[in-house]
Amino acid sequence: MSSNNAASLVPILDGTNYRQWAVVIKAFIMSTGLWAYTEGCIERESLPEKKEELAKLSDARKEEIRVAQAAWDKDNNMVIRQIMLRLSPTVQQNHTNYVTSYSLWDALKGSYGKVTASTVFTDFKDCLNARILLTADPNIYFDKMFGAFARMSAADVEVPP
Repeated sequence: MSSNNAASLVPILDGTNYRQWAVVIKAFIMSTGLWAYTEGCIERESLPEKKEELAKLSDARKEEIRVAQAAWDKDNNMVIRQIMLRLSPTVQQNHTNYVTSYSLWDALKGSYGKVTASTVFTDFKDCLNARILLTADPNIYFDKMFGAFARMSAADVEVPP
């Protein structure tokens, strides 16, 4: 499956579907081998700020650092593009000023990743409304219910037996 086809499997984040979106976009970015940028594990190499330290570096070392910076910028920008292309226009507009994928990911998580009463209620309602049709595979319904129960448990909502 090409990268473009895989990207089309990632839903558009509209603000109400963060938990589902985050799982899928993370898997997609991981499949490209760039997830470490989103976690902030790969830092951008930089030239020393002090003139004395910069003067001590050879021209070859300075060029190595510039090449490393360009490679980091390219990969970081790729991740930002992948995320931004899977955001609704309204969400995009509110998150255009981020220069690292790490800061963008954290901002989205901070804005939309909070568990609220309405998200817990939606999960609870999904469990109550689940109906297993005789003609359909019951695993689909069990997966939906277990997913909703898992999200409610993660939100510290007690689900009675």
